[in-house]
Amino acid sequence: MATNEQRLSSLEQKIENEQEWRRDMVARFDKRFDRLESNQRWLFGLLITILVAIIASNWIG
Repeated sequence: MATNEQRLSSLEQKIENEQEWRRDMVARFDKRFDRLESNQRWLFGLLITILVAIIASNWIG
């Protein structure tokens, strides 16, 4: 009977470890996605600035 309890305990520990690993992976993905989103906003702002500068220089010149 002790072996069954040990197996159950071992399986419960494996499940816990798997859930913890999944939570960790989701957290890492969220951080990377946030960083990517931030970079996209920055690049979009840069693109708009360049376009405005080109249009303004053509309009003035």
